[in-house]
Amino acid sequence: MNTTAGAAPGSFDLEDTIENIRRAETSFEIFRQMKAAGAAFGLPYFFVTLQPSDISTKFFQRVLITNWEAELLSRFIEVGTLDRSRIVKSISGSVGPVTFQISDSVDMENGDVLEDVKDMIARGYDRTAYFPYRFDHRKSGAVSFTGARPPVRSLEMAQLYYIGCRAFLKLAEFSSAQKQDNPLSDRAIDVFKLVAGGLTAEEIGRELGITNHTVNYHITSTTNKLGAKNKIQALVAILQNGWLSKSWD
Repeated sequence: MNTTAGAAPGSFDLEDTIENIRRAETSFEIFRQMKAAGAAFGLPYFFVTLQPSDISTKFFQRVLITNWEAELLSRFIEVGTLDRSRIVKSISGSVGPVTFQISDSVDMENGDVLEDVKDMIARGYDRTAYFPYRFDHRKSGAVSFTGARPPVRSLEMAQLYYIGCRAFLKLAEFSSAQKQDNPLSDRAIDVFKLVAGGLTAEEIGRELGITNHTVNYHITSTTNKLGAKNKIQALVAILQNGWLSKSWD
């Protein structure tokens, strides 16, 4: 990383990345571009999230796509780490681009999730560039890039902001066009969106007006389809493929 110049290394081509995002036909193609761009800037892990009007929505119900490690995602989903983190709540309230180092604020963290946050930092999830976006009254969200590196310079922030903006818009376009790369049924997506919210099968059934048997059928069927060992692993796969959100309307 060329930190003195404040830009990505010569092997990274911003124009090519933007063009590849523009021409992408699936969420997986967006995934590849985001992963490559983040790595080029020394921030290899990313999240693309929605910002719903309902503040009670859990963090992982808002995720459009991510490449965070499966082990971390599984742990954080199970215990609700990112919903209870004071640092994450503080970041989520940002109205403009911001860059920071999580380890600098670890003293303010909620004690219930402190060990999880320290583990995250130790794994290289520390320096973060966060970009909120708002396109109209129905489409708002954020993109974050995280890694272990020196401070992110202004030119790098501008480039990452542009990349994130184009990726966010493209994912919105996929949603509007109802792209067919998602192998899950609408009902399975509904079920796993509530799994992401920490609801039990009984609670999901009441929320969707279906039986526990039907809920468990969709969980088991999807888990088997994705080759996962359990519903949390299945949810992680769904998040990493950008399959959770079928509509932004």
